[in-house]
Amino acid sequence: MAPKREEGAQLVGPNGFIARLGPGIRTFGRRDFAGYIPDEDLDYISRRHFEIKGTSQGYYIRDLGSLNGTWVNGRKLERGESVKLTNRAVIDVAEVVRLRFVSSELEDLGVPTI
Repeated sequence: MAPKREEGAQLVGPNGFIARLGPGIRTFGRRDFAGYIPDEDLDYISRRHFEIKGTSQGYYIRDLGSLNGTWVNGRKLERGESVKLTNRAVIDVAEVVRLRFVSSELEDLGVPTI
């Protein structure tokens, strides 16, 4: 029998960065990455850079009007634009932090329901 998967999702990044996600809105900014990236790179990340919203339909990322931008799978989000995240999506924050969105939701993993 396969081990039980935890529900929810997480962002995985450099130097051990892990942010667990759940229902509701979680905002990310400069302070969240302190200690994981060089201090001089923190200046490129806005204080409130992006948010991820967990809903019953999935997880959505929205740029909060950041100065240096947020990219999902190589595409820059417009200010205020929200897009649905897919499992293993790559998120670039101000071109100084690369994160991977990992979802344990069965439908995101493409596992058929029996």
